Amino acid sequence: APAAEVLTHKHRLSKRFTEISPYHGSRTEERDLLWANLYMPYTWVGLPREMVEALPNRTERIQDDVERLSEPRYLVDLDVFHQLHCLVSLQCEVHTHDILPLAPSDDPTYDHIDHCLNSIRESLM
Repeated sequence: APAAEVLTHKHRLSKRFTEISPYHGSRTEERDLLWANLYMPYTWVGLPREMVEALPNRTERIQDDVERLSEPRYLVDLDVFHQLHCLVSLQCEVHTHDILPLAPSDDPTYDHIDHCLNSIRESLM
């Protein structure tokens, strides 16, 4: 894996199922910041085409780069940051409904939530 040499592992499990962490509960500014700090600002990087061609997964050209850079970059991120983004999106959606009614099932928000659920499911399998 391209990032293997810079990664470290740390196991952090709750002591009990009922243990409450600072991440539990309805949305507050402080709690939203805790969740966002899990992956911000490490969301993605732009790589030149020759580096991306060696990677196993496809990517997309960063549209903002098309006009301002002579050599465009391509979007790449570590899966862990994508999964954290998905968890944050789910947490926000779940706890937004604490104060707002549920949206209809054809709401585009649900497409994003479905994507997040499937992405997390795939990473766990």
